Amino acid sequence: YVSLHLPDPNSYLPENANLLPEPEEKVGPPVILENSKGLKLYYGQDVEFGRPKASYRYKIYSQKKYTDLQSHVFRTLYVAAVNESMNEASYPARLAGMDYEVINDAEGISITVNGYSDSIDDLLIEILNNMKSISIPNEQFLALRDKMIRDWKNVDLGDAYRIAREKMRKIVRKHYYTNTELADAAGNISLADVKELGSKLLKKGYIQGLVYGNVTEEQARQNTKLLISQLKIKAEKWNKVTHQGRLEFAEGEDIIQVVGSEVNNSCFSRLQYFGNNSIDEDAQSRVIGTFVESPFFLEMRTSRQLGYIVWGGARSTKKSSFFIFIIQSGDYTAENLSKQADEYTITLPDSLKQLPDEEYLIIKNAVIEKIKEKPTSIAEKAGKYYTMAFDYDGNFDRDNQLILAVEDLSKEKAIEVLTRALGDDTRERATILLYAKEHEIGENIRSTFHDINQWKNKRVYQ
Repeated sequence: YVSLHLPDPNSYLPENANLLPEPEEKVGPPVILENSKGLKLYYGQDVEFGRPKASYRYKIYSQKKYTDLQSHVFRTLYVAAVNESMNEASYPARLAGMDYEVINDAEGISITVNGYSDSIDDLLIEILNNMKSISIPNEQFLALRDKMIRDWKNVDLGDAYRIAREKMRKIVRKHYYTNTELADAAGNISLADVKELGSKLLKKGYIQGLVYGNVTEEQARQNTKLLISQLKIKAEKWNKVTHQGRLEFAEGEDIIQVVGSEVNNSCFSRLQYFGNNSIDEDAQSRVIGTFVESPFFLEMRTSRQLGYIVWGGARSTKKSSFFIFIIQSGDYTAENLSKQADEYTITLPDSLKQLPDEEYLIIKNAVIEKIKEKPTSIAEKAGKYYTMAFDYDGNFDRDNQLILAVEDLSKEKAIEVLTRALGDDTRERATILLYAKEHEIGENIRSTFHDINQWKNKRVYQ
């Protein structure tokens, strides 16, 4: 029994996990601590949950020169290697009630750390150390890279709606690379390559940060300085870093991509834009989207039995407000699904017009109750504040304004918005027609473009 021993002490366990006393004074939403050339930092003190916990959220925006495919693959593999390198530290951290996330997108790298105030700084330091020096052998990296390549390739053998989603994102987003492009570009990349370019990607950038919870303002400043110094990030102006863009449409434009596949299902996938996520447009997407969702499903899935995956509704995100319609089917071709969806969606404005006012009010009240739902943790509240701080220009009163916009949204205005979004002369829509391997593409079915990358180079993205 000589080899038996107690585990090493868990450095992430807090010294004190007791509830905190209620503050004497009410504290408002996060405030800006710094707004300089390369940094915008918010800080907020939690007064709602009374837990000795905090949440750190940072996003490091990359320079515009790193928007090409090769840079995106390197960044993706770099982040994967950092997460692999963190495995040893992540287990005790999670046992101690901590969690973290290091992810990337077309704009840069995001770091999120949640946990007890006593030890959250230690976990942030561990993440930064692994970002600065990835500690996995080359063989382990090559196995990780090869698994990612297999996963990327397997997307084309998975659900039809997921394949269609990849194609749609490629069309409507300024910076986007499909699973196929990533898999083809990743094959010869080594760990040494990733380490070298990883340092270059972080050499210069713009940082958005929010520190929220039961930590001091001084901690927020010091940890942000630590992140900058550890990763050696030089400040870059906001207009010099990468920002995702959304495709601009002409009125009445209908963009179509026809896709053959190796799967057993066809898929019709469509986005129809009607705004840029203003408060009014966000309210419209929530109310009209709630109205559309149930009847579209019942008609396409239950009545017509077109497929087992059917969804219709609306969303409002950072720069866009849009309707979504998706049908996946093993029995019907993509153009047949599109035709039947067209036949039904064009009747939606009349259906809304016939909806009793009492039922329309029920929809609005349900939307309002959803908006009123409160975060259930410091981490969740920090995420909401981060969105308000950076996606909505520090408008921490957006939910209240959104509720007022929902209350003010008349049925007549909702009908007008829906009619405009669906009308032939006013629509702004993109459609993916993905065909199962058993289904023949119709004789007159054509894509809007032959080469998507050449086509995108001539388009405007806002």
